[in-house]
Amino acid sequence: MSLRSKIILLFVILAIAPMMALAGFGYWQTQQLLIGAGQEQLYETASALSRELNEKEAQIRRSLTEMVEGPEFSSVMAGGVRQEELSALLGPTLNSAEYLEVTAASGSTDYVMGSRPETPVLTLDLATTYLVEFVTEIPGGESGRVLRAGFWASELLPKRHLPPQQSLVLLDASRGTVFFSSGSRAPGAGEPVKSAPSFANALSSGINASPKFKYRHDGEWHLGASAHDPGSRWIVAAISGPGAAWAALDRLVRAYWVFVLGLAVFTGLAFSVLLGRVTKSLRELAKAAEHIGTGELAPWVPLSTTGEVGQLSLAFNRMLERVREMMDQVDQSGRMAVVGQLSAYFAHEIRNPLTSVKLNLQRIERWTRQGRVPEICREPIEISLREVERLTSSVSDVLQLSRAQDSPRDVFGVHGQVEEAAHLLLARFREQGVALTLDLDAEADLILARPGQVKSVILNLMINALEAQPEGGFLEIRSGLTNSKRLGGPAVTVRFRDGGPGVPPEVRHRIFEPFFTTKSNGSGIGLAVANRAVQ
Repeated sequence: MSLRSKIILLFVILAIAPMMALAGFGYWQTQQLLIGAGQEQLYETASALSRELNEKEAQIRRSLTEMVEGPEFSSVMAGGVRQEELSALLGPTLNSAEYLEVTAASGSTDYVMGSRPETPVLTLDLATTYLVEFVTEIPGGESGRVLRAGFWASELLPKRHLPPQQSLVLLDASRGTVFFSSGSRAPGAGEPVKSAPSFANALSSGINASPKFKYRHDGEWHLGASAHDPGSRWIVAAISGPGAAWAALDRLVRAYWVFVLGLAVFTGLAFSVLLGRVTKSLRELAKAAEHIGTGELAPWVPLSTTGEVGQLSLAFNRMLERVREMMDQVDQSGRMAVVGQLSAYFAHEIRNPLTSVKLNLQRIERWTRQGRVPEICREPIEISLREVERLTSSVSDVLQLSRAQDSPRDVFGVHGQVEEAAHLLLARFREQGVALTLDLDAEADLILARPGQVKSVILNLMINALEAQPEGGFLEIRSGLTNSKRLGGPAVTVRFRDGGPGVPPEVRHRIFEPFFTTKSNGSGIGLAVANRAVQ
């Protein structure tokens, strides 16, 4: 897996996943709040209906008791009271009764008002209602006579408007049957509540533990709340389906998830694009490192930018430059090793024969002065001696370049070395018409070094200036004292400035390489020797 893929995966785990989890938690919490609010509303409805039912029951019982104990009851039983007078006698409470009947101990029945319906269940639109009886004993006369009043359960309920998503269930607490049921979320009137197991279990747990419950019916969750006063014959349950609140929640959730997913996708794409720009530079750096590993020390490196990646690119470039320098040093050290091998060869194979040739030429020169050799041979002999001296000097330079630095160091003045070198080459400066100017103004010129090496460097640079100006010119040598950060203290500087053409810019980085030269008759040893001596 690439670095980019790993970072994107980490971003998804640490950012997108927590955001999705937070969204899910927010949805769950909102759902719980809505459930709690809906159940609280249902509980308030059920409690209010339970109180009103208990009041209605007490009112009916009082009305029945007052009726059987009143003097008019005998007139009613005798049939001497007309229907209009009976209605006024019964009052608004008993007038809503479906029937009033007197039942004797023998089982005979006399209807005071109305008649018992053929079936105790009545269907009203989307609701079903059951017949509820209230019984009161009739005092005096025949023992066991009672007055029964039959009411439809729907008539007992207060006439209040319920929200369309709510249903109402009225149960007989003692028998567990349904007196009234609206909607299809619970058993119908007259049916036992256990005919709907999920509703019965939820209602039972609600009564025993908490009045608020929920259950699943027809694949949907329904909320409910029940109210039951101790000693009361009624259990009132209010039920609510998903309804408008759930629909609103679903709309809110859909909009929320669309926003969250859109934000996650947009954030992921933006993060991926930005990350791609960063990892692209890293991939290019990796490719550059691979090229360096194959030996290519000039690979393409991405431009430095701001931030950590820019700092990494800058550090990589610096490291690469340092590697190039080190490789150059290694290459130069290899060349020095070759020079060392050549110098050993020169020492054994060239220097001794040169000494013998030099001695023989000097002997012939003496013979020429003594007249033993014709005078015409003097000039060729002198030329041969100069060439032998030049060849000996070249061999000495090579030996100095490769010789171990075992000569002792000493404290001496740089100005003195410059003046001695100038004195040795003064005649040559005059012959070529090169003006020599010494401006040695350094406040202190004492250094710790090897005098022979320093003089060799000064002579080499002077000779280079002479060779660069065969038709005349100038050479200025100036000294000064500076503070060197590399050396950590004061340093003497000696600067050489001449009127020659200079070194071409494209080869300046190679002037200290052994055997590299821009001169047709040069050996490429002089500056290499000078550089090694200074180092």
